[in-house]
Amino acid sequence: MDTKKCVTCGAEKPFAEFYKNNQRTDGLTGDCKPCRRAKMAVYQMRPARHQTPDGTKRCTLCKETKPNEAFHRNQNFGDGLDRACKACRYVRHSAYSKANRATLNAKMGERYRNDPERYADYSLKKTLGLPLGSYAKMHAAQGGRCAICDTTEPGSRTKRFHVDHCHTTGKIRALLCEGCNHGLGKFHDRPDLLRGAADYLERHRE
Repeated sequence: MDTKKCVTCGAEKPFAEFYKNNQRTDGLTGDCKPCRRAKMAVYQMRPARHQTPDGTKRCTLCKETKPNEAFHRNQNFGDGLDRACKACRYVRHSAYSKANRATLNAKMGERYRNDPERYADYSLKKTLGLPLGSYAKMHAAQGGRCAICDTTEPGSRTKRFHVDHCHTTGKIRALLCEGCNHGLGKFHDRPDLLRGAADYLERHRE
């Protein structure tokens, strides 16, 4: 049985008595589980370095005391709030994104190429409020065809049908090919204009 000596109590114990730590050469913590738990208990009982009034918290970056609403939620911390305030997080995130824009864009492009359907679904959820998987259900219900012209070719660059919706109420209507979707847009979703266009074509039919 493989054993290791605890750096705190000095006892020789089996590997199973140590927590995992991938940053160390042997992949284990230096002290055994009981010693580590005892240290954590003492650490958690230490008095707070900065006492703040109820409903407020001190930002670790700008060092200002702000209302709890100024912090993002983060369940990794005891109070359920992030250590840095929203303003500081935004500044740090913006600076990181600007400095690493090429790398981040490359990673995002790779993720999109690996699973374009997933990102298209998230885009529909963000823009139209559609639950994930709604496009696939609508596509299956329509037999993979446009709800107006019955074509199976979406005609769009993304090879996906357009999710048609009412621009007044926001109600989702059906999946349309690019031509039909643009056609409704050109006629401002007005049935009277569409009927007039149909009558016009009938009158001028050879």
